[in-house]
Amino acid sequence: MVLKERDIKKHIKDKKFGNIYCFYGSEKFLVKTYTQRLITAIMGENPPEFNYHNFDNNCNVDDIAVSSDIIPFMSEYNCVKVT
Repeated sequence: MVLKERDIKKHIKDKKFGNIYCFYGSEKFLVKTYTQRLITAIMGENPPEFNYHNFDNNCNVDDIAVSSDIIPFMSEYNCVKVT
């Protein structure tokens, strides 16, 4: 399902999140802004290290898979960000 900007804002406002989001586009500022807003809405201002995993383009796909399969600890969500 393709979401528009207003849909993402509604997800954040209502705190009803999907399992996976893929942000892309030519407006790098908006991609970065909405990615961070969503992460903050899900994980809070200071996400716990054991429930928040941040990967860049030098990562191993196996590490992403392992992090995605972790059960959240003392939180409702496990967040994996890949840029």
